Amino acid sequence: MEILAGLLTLFIGIAHSIYGEKVQIKELLQQNNSELVIGSTRIMIHQGGLLLVLVGVLQCMSAIGVVELVGIAKFFPMAIILNSFIVFLIITIGKHRVILKETIPQIGVFLLILFLQYMVI
Repeated sequence: MEILAGLLTLFIGIAHSIYGEKVQIKELLQQNNSELVIGSTRIMIHQGGLLLVLVGVLQCMSAIGVVELVGIAKFFPMAIILNSFIVFLIITIGKHRVILKETIPQIGVFLLILFLQYMVI
């Protein structure tokens, strides 16, 4: 289960960066947004994507025995994903509900990852 959680996290991290670059940045460029808006959005997209990729790699390495997460460190992958998911839900529900229906598949993947991570702990 841990390897599956790691691979899904790795996948969603890569998808996060690709989608952000190919769809969101492209949309901002077409709207002639300022370099500041485009640049800061690009940074945030890739910060989130890379964080997910690194958590996925860590979890895969843990699953195959390259690293051992002991003590409180066992909770780090789940805590990082849960933090990201909670922030997503708060902002989406609180400020941008239109995003909610577009992100149902993403919500499902995050819930699956969190479930798998919980089962490993």
